Amino acid sequence: MDKIKVAIVGYGNVGKYAFEGCTNLHSITIPANVWNVSDYAFKDSGLTEITFKGSTTAVAANAFDGINPSMLTI
Repeated sequence: MDKIKVAIVGYGNVGKYAFEGCTNLHSITIPANVWNVSDYAFKDSGLTEITFKGSTTAVAANAFDGINPSMLTI
């Protein structure tokens, strides 16, 4: 399968387990209007690139469990 890139639009919160196990998810951009990334939101996903645009104020300590990103932009 192809790798997937996701840009979140129009939400203030990435919910618990939202992308858990999405192994084809390669890249995510979290925009300024997202203020919270919940528990295990990206657990065991295929993320290698994470970009935060703006001022996300809360990221759960376990939001990215089980991944090893090669690029993180804040």
